[in-house]
Amino acid sequence: YHLSSIYHLSFIIYLLSIYLSIYHLFIYLSIIYHLSIYISIIYHLSFIYIYIYHLSFIYLSFIIYLSIYLSFIIYFSIYLSSIIYLAAYVWVLSW
Repeated sequence: YHLSSIYHLSFIIYLLSIYLSIYHLFIYLSIIYHLSIYISIIYHLSFIYIYIYHLSFIYLSFIIYLSIYLSFIIYFSIYLSSIIYLAAYVWVLSW
């Protein structure tokens, strides 16, 4: 009788250990699952960061092109005004 109760107890402990191991396995799986979710969130955030980075590059290039365009306009207006000034000077000299 005493031995059988020890066997029963050991069997219950064995079942408990199996249950606990399964439970821990599920805990580890859930941890891995949540980690993968966090990794995917970080991955998508990095994509958003890359998108913002490219947008900033597009805006920078747009600003650079705009400044080049504006400098061309300024140079062209200086060139035009100097031509007009020279033409007026020549016109005044021809009088």
